[in-house]
Amino acid sequence: MTTEIKTAGTRSKFAGLDFVWVPNGSFMMGSPENEEMRNDDELLHLVNISQGFWLGRTPITQIQWETVMGKNPSRFVKNSFLNSTKNHPVESISWECAHNFIEKLNNQDQGHFSLPTEAQWEHACRYGGKIEEQLQKNNAKQLGWYATNSQQRTHPVTQKKANGLGLYDMLGNVWEWTSDWYGPYDASTQTDPIGASSGISRVRRGGSWRDPEDTLRCSYRLGYSPDRRLSGLGLRILRKEDEV
Repeated sequence: MTTEIKTAGTRSKFAGLDFVWVPNGSFMMGSPENEEMRNDDELLHLVNISQGFWLGRTPITQIQWETVMGKNPSRFVKNSFLNSTKNHPVESISWECAHNFIEKLNNQDQGHFSLPTEAQWEHACRYGGKIEEQLQKNNAKQLGWYATNSQQRTHPVTQKKANGLGLYDMLGNVWEWTSDWYGPYDASTQTDPIGASSGISRVRRGGSWRDPEDTLRCSYRLGYSPDRRLSGLGLRILRKEDEV
């Protein structure tokens, strides 16, 4: 059972992985209609996150994935141009592969790991930071790796600015799978929403090395088939608080 006093940004390790504490709270999910680069599926609505959670300080890296799964599926691996990619985010994984990874971790650590919901992901991305404001001031290159500055590849984690919680690479480098089916938002106030009840695609968040600047926004969302892989798509995992 976790016993330390937790505040926003407290760090801890579970199964050898580095996590940051994200407190509960409320936030406006989506984006206002006058926001620059806004998309129609970002309907602004109030969301309450009732319980805090641990979220990976970074996306899962290649060495972390390989330690658990025994092989590395990534496109960007050590070669004549890249001396080492062990700290690059793992990519080219499907949603289904992500769940296989999580299942193995759960077998080692009493079954507390999962993908974050879309709401948990956005809450963590926004908490304590000014990311949206910074992007509007044309500081995207300081926030993450995307098409303009990535040299068309992934990069080691933690090289860009962390957000207000100390989470790295929330925007850019690789997209991150969430647990939700992709679907329209409900305009009413939501508590711990879990997305659409069914669908054909799962939500990915955060943008990647191959995408334009407008994807580096906390509210930007896309769906992707859960059985497909993409060289700009990885995962960040959540760990629930131990039950008392």
